[in-house]
Amino acid sequence: MHQKSINTDFGYEYITVNNAQNEGSMTSANVYLNNDWPTAMNVTTSDNNIDGLIANDTNINGFSSTNFTVETTGIEQSWFAIGNGGAGWANFYLGSGAYKLGYNGSGNDPNFCFFEADTDIPVVSTLGIGSISNFHYCWGPQNVPPVINGVLSANLPSIISWINSGKISFDLGSVSITLNSISESASVNCYYGSLFPTSQNSAYARLMLCINNATIDATASIASTSFSISADPLYVYVGFQVNYPTNSEGTANPSITVDLFQVSTPGWSVSSSFVLEAILAIVLPGVGVAALSALTGSSAGNYVNGVLNAAIINAINNYISGALKNI
Repeated sequence: MHQKSINTDFGYEYITVNNAQNEGSMTSANVYLNNDWPTAMNVTTSDNNIDGLIANDTNINGFSSTNFTVETTGIEQSWFAIGNGGAGWANFYLGSGAYKLGYNGSGNDPNFCFFEADTDIPVVSTLGIGSISNFHYCWGPQNVPPVINGVLSANLPSIISWINSGKISFDLGSVSITLNSISESASVNCYYGSLFPTSQNSAYARLMLCINNATIDATASIASTSFSISADPLYVYVGFQVNYPTNSEGTANPSITVDLFQVSTPGWSVSSSFVLEAILAIVLPGVGVAALSALTGSSAGNYVNGVLNAAIINAINNYISGALKNI
């Protein structure tokens, strides 16, 4: 997988083409376009040596999304560009061997953000075996980050203390994981956020978060074994439905359902990889040990975003459901 670097000007991670690695192969990409504005968005596109890109000047309706898959079609540098018809744009470079992998973009439009989820999924293309990546574009009014960051700034020490009380536990079916502590120096910044109505009593939210200096100590139910995991920085992209129906007395019965959870990081560090390998072997029987050992490297995100994703989202939703019942 190609190495990532940090662009502090944009507020999110990316890799420049000039500094991109020549190792590996990325021949395809799943592209997700999300318009979080109430009005239609005009999407501009251009490319070289790419098949599957949507047409230039395509309109995406307000509060809607679309997705498609692009693929390289020849032995040369391949790229595609997507913009919002204004100051926001991003270029993605696909290739293998001597050709560059990576992307860059414009930070001139704070309402336009993109996110590359960690993936290294083998695919067979017209050029042989390569890999596929997932790119998420979001356009929105950016009225949520100031609220989220204000709450985090005022309450993060209390939140960390609550986590360190050891009261958070996630059930992955045959295995449960309890969070024991998170480093007190951890910081969280929301750099993209949107919240828009989906019905009279529901709304949908998208958040992109950057977590710095976070090391988590946890205990697995396998012989009460402890381990720690860190990723600095860790980027998280989450989407969830918020329902607030009212009962016959007129009081709200809120619910939150996460349906999107993706991560991205330059690299993971795991104190005891055999513990996580054992967890995965139980949750995902039949997965090879060689594949599980990749958790010690940057490809750990492949599992979070891929084969473990449904189990993680289910565990998050179970925890949220239980927490809301106690409110």
